[in-house]
Amino acid sequence: MNRTSVIVASVLLATVPAALAQDFTEQQSAAASETNHGAFNYWTGDAGETLLTANITSTTNPLVGLSTIRGQLAAIQRPQTGGSTLRSLDADVYKIAITLPSQFSATVTTGGGDSVLALFDEQGRGVWFNDNRVDSTTATGARLGNSGIPGLTEGVYYLGISRVDGGSATRRFSRPVDALGNLVFDGPIQGSADSPTGLALRRSEVGPLVSGATLAGWELFPSTALPFSTAYTITLTGATYAIPTPGAFALAGAAGLLALRRRR
Repeated sequence: MNRTSVIVASVLLATVPAALAQDFTEQQSAAASETNHGAFNYWTGDAGETLLTANITSTTNPLVGLSTIRGQLAAIQRPQTGGSTLRSLDADVYKIAITLPSQFSATVTTGGGDSVLALFDEQGRGVWFNDNRVDSTTATGARLGNSGIPGLTEGVYYLGISRVDGGSATRRFSRPVDALGNLVFDGPIQGSADSPTGLALRRSEVGPLVSGATLAGWELFPSTALPFSTAYTITLTGATYAIPTPGAFALAGAAGLLALRRRR
């Protein structure tokens, strides 16, 4: 979807009833090296953790918004080169389009455990991040755009979800990292105990630590904890599918012209 298509979609979606909004269910796109669902998979597949292996949301109807994304997070041990084993909390990345930036939000509404959400632009550069939603003092689900996202514009983006594990004495995170293994967004030290500073940071919405920092992977950590599997739902506003099927926007354009003629 190019910028012109996004603009056309935003104009059309502004007049589409909310009842026409649809949802997207996680599909198989993960590379073999990052597949975490394994025997726990009861969805149709595992979304990848990178831009190249992300689920690309698509629809045959351009006159609908994207209201929810449903998927599953799971964790398994990942053997590493040299014989060591690291545990991943799994991350799922989805390619979406933001059509109404001032109204955009993404909220983990059900499941997902202690989740994190991260937003990246079309080049994979970090835009916005949240661990624990800021409009609650107890919720551990993530939310982006509680009070808007500074500088957000119409276009194609990538939305990533992952988990936080462990107890107050040892928090284990799976957050976005760049090609050098550095965190894209600020957060407590991996494996640290909860502290007032760390908890305040977790309950904040933040931009990237370094402008232009790009998603290359997600944190891994040593652990012998048992695997887990949990379903999640992300509720979206101001967004639509990344790719309509061929001809979908031609149909949208025809619908728009028909609407204009009827007004005349």
